[in-house]
Parts: sequence; structure tokens; C-alpha cells
Amino acid sequence: MEKENERQGSSGENRASLELPALSKTQEARINTIIERMLKATGQKACQHHGQSKHETKAENRKAGNPYALSNVSEGTEDAYKSGMKGLMSWAYQSYGIKDPFQITTAHIKEFGMHLVNCGFSQNGFSGYCKAISYYSKVMTKYDHDPKWQEGLKEIRNYKSLCIDKEHARAYSNPNAIIGALESKAKIAAELQYKCGLRISDACFIKGAAWDPIKGEGVANSKNGQEIRFRPPSDLANRISAIIKEEGQFAIHLRVYNDELKTAVTQTGQVWQSSHGLRHNAAIDCMLQCKARGMTYQQALRATGEMLGHHRSCEDVTKTYTDGLASW
Repeated sequence: MEKENERQGSSGENRASLELPALSKTQEARINTIIERMLKATGQKACQHHGQSKHETKAENRKAGNPYALSNVSEGTEDAYKSGMKGLMSWAYQSYGIKDPFQITTAHIKEFGMHLVNCGFSQNGFSGYCKAISYYSKVMTKYDHDPKWQEGLKEIRNYKSLCIDKEHARAYSNPNAIIGALESKAKIAAELQYKCGLRISDACFIKGAAWDPIKGEGVANSKNGQEIRFRPPSDLANRISAIIKEEGQFAIHLRVYNDELKTAVTQTGQVWQSSHGLRHNAAIDCMLQCKARGMTYQQALRATGEMLGHHRSCEDVTKTYTDGLASW
């Protein structure tokens, strides 16, 4: 299932990941069986025989009075859609224990869309998931069960602008210059991502109850219900405490933050890597700090993974954040 957790980017390298541990063989087989059963039961299987053209299939469907059949897709497209659906089902299972795609709601679709953004998917990779979800929404409707995912799809398609336009190394060349070009809450959010490795959703919203002004410490809870404790530098912690004392929480809209961050990136002459690029910078800095303290490479990976919120043996995922940093 690890292959299903990664998407192919335009550069040909798998850079983004769903950041999920591999499923067991039993769990993976169950998901594959459910998807195949839906396709066969609704007659939506693509061309499977060598030499059979999808254009011939389309002609047959037109003759049968069904010109818009979903089976008009090619075998390659079907495989791509399967990969996207497997990714969604894997996320739903590991996040909420959902084993049946019919239990996935439009609210889950919205959350999954932001999860893709938080994991640093490119615009192409993100669009691939949207197409797969839309396709299987139609398949499930033909299976006499409308999952009502369209509302969620409509919303998450707006998230596409938050992704970068291609897959490549994500760390910024000068994150401090970017932060220096920001002001107010956007500056704080960027510092939280760079200094504490927070995901964008956590960096842009801290509940008053989740912040301890005495310790200068916060608790985030954005990943599969697991807590991430973070302690920013004292100056940053003091600024957060002041805002929470006045407003009851720290909050900046995701789109506002992304727009201001993108402007700062452009002003400093750097390439837009999405807000997720700052997490890559945080990971590299953490690895180097661990190395300086005498940790082994594997120990540094585990410590960096904990900082990033990879709590369940996701060392391979953590490696994708180090952008070529050599082991030692």
C-alpha cells in the first residue's frame, strides 16, 4: 500500500506522501476487493484485453444508448483512479477506522483535501485525487448509493491553489528572509511552521485552551487524533500569548496566510514551495541539530519524525522531508 500513499509528480519523482504507515496485507486486500467489486457490479470496468481500444468500447456504448458510460476510460486511467481511491480509503481507515467507502461522508472528503495540502502535494497530484474521488462518486451512485461527495469536492477543488505547481525538493533556500518579509499573524504562522515543524492547519489556529502561557507551550491535534506538543522560542511564545490573551485564540485564515506567504517568497526571489516547504526546512534543521548532539541517523530520524507529527513508524516518510540530506 506504500505505493498508493505516493503520487507521481511531473518531474517523475515521488516527493509527496499521504504520511500514512503501510497497511497490513489483509487491510490492503480488503480495499482492493471492495474497489474491484464496485467496478464489476456496476459494469464500469475499463478495457482489459490486449488490442481492445477504448474507442471501440465507446462505440459499443453509443450503440447501446449509453454514450457517457464510465467504462469509457482506458485501463491506465482506471488504474490511476484506483490508486486515488485506495489512498482515500487508506486515510479514512487509519484516521477514523472506516472500512466501507459508503461510510465516507462529504465532511471526510473536505478533511482529506486539506490533508493532501498539508502533505505537500503538487497541483497535478492534488487534481489526480479529485478526479479519482469524482469518478468513484459516480460509480457508487450507479451502485445505488449516492455518497453525496459533490459538496466536498466542490470545496476542496478550491484548495488546489494552495499546492505548488510541480513536484521537486521543497525546502526554501532562505526561510529566514521569507519570515522577515512577513508581518503580524502571517509571520507568526510561518515561524511556527519553520521553528516547530507544524502543519499549516496547526500553525494557523491555536485554541486558547491548547496554549499554556506559563510554559510557552502549545498542543496541536490535527493528525489522526494524536497530540503534538510544541514549544516555540520564547519571543515567539510571548507574541502568541499576547494574542491569545486579547482574542482568546490565535487564528489566521489559511488562504490569507498562503497569499501573504507566497508574496513574501516572491519578494525574496525564491521559488514557491507552498507553506509545506517550511516543514521541510524544519526537518533539515532538526536532523542537523540531532547530528550535532551526537545522535545516530536513525535516532535523528525518529526525533525529527516526532517533531513533524509522524508518530507511527513513519521514518521513510520523514526521509522525504530532508531533501537529499545524507545519512551519517
